[in-house]
Amino acid sequence: MLLDRYIARHVLAGIAIVLTFLAALFFIRDLIIDLDDVGRGEFGYLAALQFVVMRLPGRIYALLPAAVLIGGLLGLGWLARGGELTAMRAAGTSVARLLRAVMQAGAIVIGAGLLLGEWFAPWTERSAHDWRIAAITGQIGFRTGSGFWGRDATRFFRIGEVLPDGQLRDLRMFEFDAQGRLAVAWRAREAASVAGERAPGNPDGAREGAWELREVGITRFREEGVETERTGPMRRQLPASAGELRLLAARPEWLRLPALVAYTRHLRENGLGTAPYDAVLWSRVMAPFLAAAMLFTSVALILGPLGRTTFGVRIVTGIGFGIGFYIVQKVVVQLGLLYDWLAPFAAAAPVAALGALGWWWLRRAV
Repeated sequence: MLLDRYIARHVLAGIAIVLTFLAALFFIRDLIIDLDDVGRGEFGYLAALQFVVMRLPGRIYALLPAAVLIGGLLGLGWLARGGELTAMRAAGTSVARLLRAVMQAGAIVIGAGLLLGEWFAPWTERSAHDWRIAAITGQIGFRTGSGFWGRDATRFFRIGEVLPDGQLRDLRMFEFDAQGRLAVAWRAREAASVAGERAPGNPDGAREGAWELREVGITRFREEGVETERTGPMRRQLPASAGELRLLAARPEWLRLPALVAYTRHLRENGLGTAPYDAVLWSRVMAPFLAAAMLFTSVALILGPLGRTTFGVRIVTGIGFGIGFYIVQKVVVQLGLLYDWLAPFAAAAPVAALGALGWWWLRRAV
């Protein structure tokens, strides 16, 4: 048990160091890229820094498989450089026990990564882009925990969710009179843009395109009392255009896994194409297995081809291997979209190939 903890500590330390370095590297890269937008609207230097910080959870989650591979090589490389790994093997420590200790450390990292990637990263990534768009354009609004808010001269609106196809969910709109008193409150379960039509009641025609509101509830506030009615689909102009609101639409990468599954099912039930969403969905499903395969491969490399190489060679090999595999995985996923392969196959094939390669190296070492 003590030996397992000792090995796991070295592996965890290696992964933490590599993940910190990679996150810092991409933080600087993203900050340099976003400096090009400084000065547009209200997007200043502090805003650029805040935007990059908000995107960090997503970056860390994306970098996790490579960090696990390189960090595993780093942690096990420390043990190999000091002769501890050789002493463990000479004392009767089996490859299975060594692998178990390493994978226990990996389970901690993968569990933390899932918590970060499925619960925090989608919300922070989407909030960061919404906030950036609002700062640059100065036309939309701001996101809170209860949805996205915007306004024009006399109206406020709140949108619970903007789907990837531009449809709105849980829409509320509040209209005020000339004295600043609340006159009408609208609530709709969903809304869809109607291309090429102008909504009635649009006095200046500044924003073209109507919205069809569905399952609408209207509350009117009058001096003699409050009137409430429910109505079917109706056309209405919103304080933001379809083009502006489409900027807020959630990309597949910003959706949590249950929401992504539900939206993919919605597209399929309506006879719409789901290939891009299936690719993202199955890549997310395979992410923990990819990280585990990466860590397994690091053990195979240390016990096999890289067992007698120098510390620097191991690190360089790990970086090259990680980058190369990342490119191969992306190419396979894109080929799957191009040639209409099954999304589970396109996502699982590279992971299975990596696991098989690691197993082959490990068998040769033993």
